[in-house]
Amino acid sequence: MRRFVLAVCALCMPAGAIWAHGSCAPTRIGVGQTAHFTLDKGRHKDYAVELAAGKYYVVWDLKRVDEKIGAIIAKARLLKSHGSIMNATLLDISDTDAAARVRNKLRVVKPFGARIRVRNEDQPLEVWMTIVAAEKMKWMPFAFGNGDIKPLGIGPSERAGRYLESNEWAYHSIKLPAGEYDVSLYFKAKGGNGTLIGSLERLDRYGFRVPGWKIHLLEIGEEARREKELTLAKPRTVIFRVLNRDRPVDYVIGIEKD
Repeated sequence: MRRFVLAVCALCMPAGAIWAHGSCAPTRIGVGQTAHFTLDKGRHKDYAVELAAGKYYVVWDLKRVDEKIGAIIAKARLLKSHGSIMNATLLDISDTDAAARVRNKLRVVKPFGARIRVRNEDQPLEVWMTIVAAEKMKWMPFAFGNGDIKPLGIGPSERAGRYLESNEWAYHSIKLPAGEYDVSLYFKAKGGNGTLIGSLERLDRYGFRVPGWKIHLLEIGEEARREKELTLAKPRTVIFRVLNRDRPVDYVIGIEKD
C-alpha cells in the first residue's frame, strides 16, 4: 500500500469536485479510537480528526454485510476541515473476499484538522476504521468475526486444521526462525467428489496481507493438496488465513523445515 505525505500547503482539487458534493457534518473521532459504521453502495461517511505532526496508520477492517465472497471496493479521501479535497487518495481497496484488513501510512508535517471521507463503491459494507499513531501500532483483534487465531507448529505432528463451511475462513499463527520452509494446504470435501476452491494467505504480525505469497487451490475431486516455499531472512511471527470458497471441507495446514 502506498504512503501518503500530507503537507498543509498542498494544492486542493476544486471545491465542486464530485467527492465534495453532498457532504454532511463529519463525525468526530480521536486518534486510537475505532469508528464502526455500515455503508450502502454509492454512499459515503465523513469523519473529523485532529492530527498532531507525526506518523499515523489508517486501518480498516471490512466485511460484506451479506457475508458472501464477492467484491469489496471502497476508498477514503483526505479533505480539509471545510470539505475541500487534498490531491491524493488516502486508502483504497478493490478485492474479492468476504472480509479484509488494509492500511496506509500517513505523515503529517504540521498540526492539522483533517476530514476523512469513506466511500463504498459496491455491495453494502460494515467498516471498522482506526487511526493509530505509528509508534503505538500493535496487534488488533480482527473486528469482523471468525478472528480467533489458533496455534500452528513445525512437522507432521504439529499440523493444524478443522472444518470450514462455504465462505468461511480461519487463522493460524506461528513464530518461525529464519530459514526455508515448505507450507502446505490440504482440503478434503464433505460428500464425495466435487469442486474444491480455497486459498492460504500469509499475513504479517499485525494481520495485513503480505503481497506475493499465496497458495491457490482449485480442484475437482474429493481431496487436494498444494504447497509453497516460504523463505524468512530473519525470525518472524507469521499468520496464515485459510479461506474456503465452495462446499464444506476439512482442511489441514502443514509446515516442514526445508
